[in-house]
Amino acid sequence: MSKKLNIILLGGSSYAVHVEEGATLRKLKSQAQVVIGKNIQAFLLPHGSKPLDFGTALSALNLQDEDSLEAVISDPVRIFACHSAFAALKANGAVITWGMSVCVDSATVKEQLSSEVQYIYSSSQAFAALKASGAVITWGSPDCGGNSFCVQSQLASDVQTVYATDCAFAAVKSTGAVVTWGNDDYGGDSLAVQMHLSADVEQICSTRGTRGGAFAAVKGCGAVITWGSAYCGGISAAVREQISSEVVRVYSTDNSFAALKVNGAVITWGSRDHGGDSTCVQGQLAANVDHICSTSGSFAAVMKTGAVVTWGAASCCGDSSPCGRS
Repeated sequence: MSKKLNIILLGGSSYAVHVEEGATLRKLKSQAQVVIGKNIQAFLLPHGSKPLDFGTALSALNLQDEDSLEAVISDPVRIFACHSAFAALKANGAVITWGMSVCVDSATVKEQLSSEVQYIYSSSQAFAALKASGAVITWGSPDCGGNSFCVQSQLASDVQTVYATDCAFAAVKSTGAVVTWGNDDYGGDSLAVQMHLSADVEQICSTRGTRGGAFAAVKGCGAVITWGSAYCGGISAAVREQISSEVVRVYSTDNSFAALKVNGAVITWGSRDHGGDSTCVQGQLAANVDHICSTSGSFAAVMKTGAVVTWGAASCCGDSSPCGRS
């Protein structure tokens, strides 16, 4: 035999939950969380102040059919960070910031950050919040993408995800169009390639070096479009033909990119000293690479045979010869 109890949340919302007569509050919690869709931290008797023990039997509380219990919902917080500040995203979609003032000054967008934020992205000293509506709200150092005024109309809706270098952001919209802002030397200016970024972009990868940054966008057709610091891979003219089609994914170190093609071949560009030059192992990277991992300055390609091929800065594990592996 079961009884119906009304579970009341702090805001006044009420949910009917059916539970067996001999159940404990722990069982009620389990069933109520399914109905409410939120984690219950504690139960209280109406107008009570002391949380009830989850091991308590309902019969011990003398609860009757249609009686009520108040539920305290846990409010999980996700924390995001830039170099000198934090941004906390609460369960209700509100954002709270603290840290170095240049990074956390969100006074001008306070109202926009009070609800419906779904995720937060960061450069070195700025944040970009993606709202449920697809709008993007930015704050922090203007030199690092905290000021998006010049592209705000393009960020008002339909943004799907955001990527970052140390001082710039790139937003991908539902159409596959890309919108960029921030420091030009870090990929904030994509004007030179904007005609290629108006649609069909599926993935973006970024480098985040100390001397600049760059973005590499993979389109649905398999072509890769790059912009930003030449030292960090923003200029890919030397490999343009090789990455004009059949690229499935791009990986990065701090200053270089590696593109994996359909046939398992790998093409690299960017800083020669940080994985951009794979000449010494190019014969091994001509086909059959399964996936790639990276450190700040080197790459490791895992072959479909299980073998590993490495290249890049020896100080960043680019030389795996001491391991006795190719």
